[in-house]
Amino acid sequence: MEIRAKKNPIISKQGVCDPHVHIFNNRAYLYASHDVIDRSVEGDFFMMRDWEIWSSDDLVTWKKESVVSPEDTPMGTSNSCWAVDAAEKNGKYYLYVSNGMIESYVLESDDPGKGFVEKLGEPILPQKFTPTCSYDPAVFTDEDGESYILFGTP
Repeated sequence: MEIRAKKNPIISKQGVCDPHVHIFNNRAYLYASHDVIDRSVEGDFFMMRDWEIWSSDDLVTWKKESVVSPEDTPMGTSNSCWAVDAAEKNGKYYLYVSNGMIESYVLESDDPGKGFVEKLGEPILPQKFTPTCSYDPAVFTDEDGESYILFGTP
């Protein structure tokens, strides 16, 4: 079976998956997992081994700011670095990442493009505390400043 990927109009020559774009400090930041095709497995499987952060001043030219590795979290090595989202609160930036359909983590930084560190030492949404599978986290901040994590379920 031959897989033909469509050309990505924003980030060329690689796959970006489940992107979220936010404007921080008058700059656009794109947060996404990125696909790697693993042809060593029977059939073609897309593996997501990390998350990438890109930025742009004009929405045409994009610069890779950083790569966040699952080893930077308690989840360790993973091929299930699913969707990612980011939020800002009180001058800190938060990156929400998921380990497939198992659990989600939050990392913190002073910069929206790099330097994210996981500080909890455990998932912010562990599988045992959610009534459904927690994956593909998204952050919503209400008009009153209260923030919520939204996540998917099969």
